[in-house]
Parts: sequence; C-alpha cells; structure tokens
Amino acid sequence: MVSCPGCGGHADCSRGERSGAGGHPRRPLAGDPADGRDDRGRRRLYADRERQCDGRDHGADQGAAGRPAIPLRLHALHDAYAGGEAPVQLPRVDASLRTEGVMTVRPNPLAGGANAATYYAADNYYTGEQEGPSAWGGEGAAELGLSGHVEGGAFNAVLDGRLPGGVVIAGGGDGTRNPGFDLTFNAPKSVSLVALIGGDARVVAAHARAVSATMAWAEARFGQARSGKAGETLQPARMVYALFQHDLSRKLDPHLHTHAVVVNAALRADGSWVALNNRPLWEQSALIGAAYHAELRLELSKLGYQTEINGKHGQFDILGIPRDVIEAFS
Repeated sequence: MVSCPGCGGHADCSRGERSGAGGHPRRPLAGDPADGRDDRGRRRLYADRERQCDGRDHGADQGAAGRPAIPLRLHALHDAYAGGEAPVQLPRVDASLRTEGVMTVRPNPLAGGANAATYYAADNYYTGEQEGPSAWGGEGAAELGLSGHVEGGAFNAVLDGRLPGGVVIAGGGDGTRNPGFDLTFNAPKSVSLVALIGGDARVVAAHARAVSATMAWAEARFGQARSGKAGETLQPARMVYALFQHDLSRKLDPHLHTHAVVVNAALRADGSWVALNNRPLWEQSALIGAAYHAELRLELSKLGYQTEINGKHGQFDILGIPRDVIEAFS
C-alpha cells in the first residue's frame, strides 16, 4: 500500500494516505521529427541548445505573462526518452523506464474528500508556517482567473466540478465524479537536508522553480481532452492544478516535496470545459519525474552545488552529505 506519493512510495508522509487526473502534440521545435530533420541532426541541435542554455532566459519556450516558460531541455528530454538516447548534459533515460515501473513522481487518487483544501494545506514545521506555500498553475487556471495562493473554498469547488463563472463539469454516467489526482514531486533527501536543516532557502526556491517548469512542460505535452462521438477524438487541452509545498514526512523528518493536485477539468480549443483525459499523465509519470530531477539539478548547479547521479533514471544527491546522515533521516 502506498501511503504517500510525497515519499516516492514509502509510508512516511505526515499527511497520511493520498487518494486520484493528460498529452497532446506540441508545435514542432526546430529539429523535431515533425520538421523533417534526421535523428543525428536533432541530437546535434539539442546538444547546441544545452551548451548555449545557462538558465531559463536562454533556450526556453516563452510562456505567457506570469506563467513559467518551458525549457527546451525538457522537450529534448522527452525526445531522448522516446528514442532511447539522451542528449548532452541530460541524465540518461532509456526505454526500460517505460517497463520497470520506476516512478520518482507518483500519481495517486486525491485524499481528504470534501476537506481536501485543509488536508493539503497542512502545517510545515521546518518553515514555521501554519500552512505550506500554495499556488494555482496551468493555462486553464489562468483562463479562470485562478492565480496566487490557493484559497480553500475555490479549491474544493473546482474539485467538485464547479468552476468560476458558473461552469459546471458533469460527473460520470453513474452519477459519480473523479475530482482529480495528486502528482507529488519529491526532492532527494540530501536536498531536503540542505534546504531545511541547513537553512538554505535558495534550495527550497530551486525546488519550487523545478516543479513549476516541469508541470508547465507536462501540460504542454500531456494536457488532453476527448471530443467527438463516444469521445473517440483526442485533442490538446489546458489544465488546472494547485501546488502545495510541504516539508515534513510522516516520521517528522525533513522531506521537501510538492503535491501537484491536477483537477479533473480541461479547457478545449473551442472554449468548452470537459473532463481531463488523465491517461497520458499517469502513463508518463516516470518521465515527468526524470524531467523534474534534470531541472532541479540544473537549478542547484546555478547555486554552486555539485551533484552526483545515483540512479539510472536521473535520481541524484548533493555531494558532501554523508550517506549515514541521509539514511538517518530516511
């Protein structure tokens, strides 16, 4: 039994058990298969991008005002995953990621029921805040005017299918409604120790930026809704999600993680709101986790931290933190 996605599948989150939603073609970037270049040319282009990109101001899809840009390195990571070969300066991601069930970001059904807002906005001991930081995300949320701190009433309403502006998303044919699901991003234990025990607030901010960039990329890649007769047609859609940052495990150990609560609502190109097709996000959760780790490593390198990959899917730790210390807080 998985008690908390915030622990990568370990039963140690102070929030208790978590309980449950997708991919659309993005516009072709230069060097993508859609623009006619061969694999060698595409890999060379990605390598050039990586050498030139020293931050989010270079080599990124520019997001709309107030929304995170999507680093091109994340697009490159996706194509490396699909082709089984990673470009320069990205963690090796091979085809086994699809079959071994390795998920550093784990999707779970939603917990908390009607009190979901209270459930996710729990106390944070290490930051000294009564409620952890929260924020709305997704282009769908922006269209609804949802931004900034997540207010409990609005959060519970959208989970119930009641969107701002009087829009109501109906439940299933059996009268039930799936409110959404929880994608949880878990910082490596060494990162949690440096951020929360060492008190480096810059590392906490780096984690938050990595989560925001990865979720923006996941929306562009996997945000999807159904249309047509019997929902046979899949089309791109904008998503709504809420980010809740926590810093404790169930054992009250330092554990920096963010719950991305993806609402079961999707905005189609015709302006209609429907249920989200959640299958791509569930199926690609391992890739989303690899993208988060790649982004976090880059953010930490900008702060001067050296890291070492200790898992073949991009998992890593900060160098200089003794293994026995990491294990003592695990």
